Amino acid sequence: MADEKNKAEYTCTRVTPSMVITGDVSSSDNLLVEGPVYGNIDTSSNVTVKNLVLGNLNADSASLDGAKVKGDIKLSGTVAINDKSIVVGSVKSNALKLDGKVRGNINVNESALLSESALLVGDITAQYVTAQTGSRILGKITTIGLNQNTDIDKEFDLAEFNTTGGDF
Repeated sequence: MADEKNKAEYTCTRVTPSMVITGDVSSSDNLLVEGPVYGNIDTSSNVTVKNLVLGNLNADSASLDGAKVKGDIKLSGTVAINDKSIVVGSVKSNALKLDGKVRGNINVNESALLSESALLVGDITAQYVTAQTGSRILGKITTIGLNQNTDIDKEFDLAEFNTTGGDF
């Protein structure tokens, strides 16, 4: 018999497809949302959404698989939004993989990958952004380097070009 102390503990709260939640959901467990939620979702763990959420989503990490979310998403970890998912609201996370559609601004601490099926209507700010051929963006892209103290004027010092006396 296996030692009980070595067993990994994994708990998950499931909203089944036949359940309808009207009101906020709060949990410290992983969440699997297969039924619609008309309220905010808040967990300190991971969440997988496969249905409708009309409310904000706060979690460690999230996977949207055929989900429709109308509300803001705020994560401390990563978010993956598959090609059948739609988000109307802002997204804030540590990393992002977008295959689906987002209408709202995205703010990512590290890297953002927009695949060939991605559609973003909004601005994206990230340390690194990769937009694959075919991805569609209606908005501006801002990348933030590791050094926030970059002297822009020094980077574009054009004094050596002014040797002819004319303006550059």
